[in-house]
Amino acid sequence: MKIKQNSKPKSYRDLIEKGLDIISKAESIDHYTLSPIGTTYVDLIVNYYRWKKEIQEFFESNPGNEIAASYFKEPDNIPTIDYLDKYNQLSNQDFDPLFAYKVVNEVKIKLKHIRDIASNDEKDFSNKESWITKNNNGDYFFKGSLVDIRSKDAEYVIIFDVVFSLKPNGGQVSYKEIIEGCKKRKLKSDKKSILRALSGANANFFRYVKGIEQSPSHGIELFRADQKGRYLEFNNSKK
Repeated sequence: MKIKQNSKPKSYRDLIEKGLDIISKAESIDHYTLSPIGTTYVDLIVNYYRWKKEIQEFFESNPGNEIAASYFKEPDNIPTIDYLDKYNQLSNQDFDPLFAYKVVNEVKIKLKHIRDIASNDEKDFSNKESWITKNNNGDYFFKGSLVDIRSKDAEYVIIFDVVFSLKPNGGQVSYKEIIEGCKKRKLKSDKKSILRALSGANANFFRYVKGIEQSPSHGIELFRADQKGRYLEFNNSKK
């Protein structure tokens, strides 16, 4: 059986997104009817091993991560595609309903390991004076821990990324600069959409992105609007 190749992950975030997608699809399987609509058990195992191979290749291509790569070469308790194919077991009817849960468990274990590796890497070079940092692969970290940002194309994520790119260490960012930055990324924005994304009790970024505190220190918010409507204050400095 040949596995169709997808675009290769370029960052820890890409690896985590794919793992979370496998979990989501596994949980959507109708274990009683084995409906052919949507994800099947065969799809699940193919996606799992494709993802596992991508993890190995990602770490092998990054110097210093040989130990991490070797971890993902270890055998697990899920039958391999080659084994199932050889013994003609690649059929939904051959799988126990608990199979999907075994896959989900394996994915969660590997996701935790990926997050731990990413956080350890970040400690080696991160800016210790900033709450939020970003590595060369585009992964974001908060207090040194990897942040899961799934919807990279969401308005609030693009606006956040523009602000961070303009002032990675924090500071005042004019709305004009943010709007121009969003325009370059083909996103139409204005002052209202910027504030809706990052500022206030209902800011979308903090509602949907888990792992980043809106007020990490003494009630001071990471993003605060200037009362005169001139700029957005990005309080990324720990000082």
